[in-house]
Amino acid sequence: MSETREPTPAPLDLRDDVVWPLVAIALAVLPFWVFGGSSSTTTVNGEVVSEQSLNLLGLLLAALAIGIGVKRLRMRGGNPVVRRSLAAVAIVAGLVQLPISAGLWSL
Repeated sequence: MSETREPTPAPLDLRDDVVWPLVAIALAVLPFWVFGGSSSTTTVNGEVVSEQSLNLLGLLLAALAIGIGVKRLRMRGGNPVVRRSLAAVAIVAGLVQLPISAGLWSL
């Protein structure tokens, strides 16, 4: 009679599976609090009629977060469930940050 063995979970590589995806998430979320760009408002008769902003730092950090996330999705080895889950969160956060930093969408 043969015993059925449960598959052992893949070992967790802390740096590649956890730290880098968390860095990407932090980079994507940081522009919500840090602004590095330009903004302008147009006021007519004391009332703001138009407001524009462009957060260049936010665009750069969002692109970095997406790049790190995509790289972590494509990696092999380690614990793919943890790494891919965190990388997916980083990519989504970066994709949300892009239009916000470009001034196309505001929260």
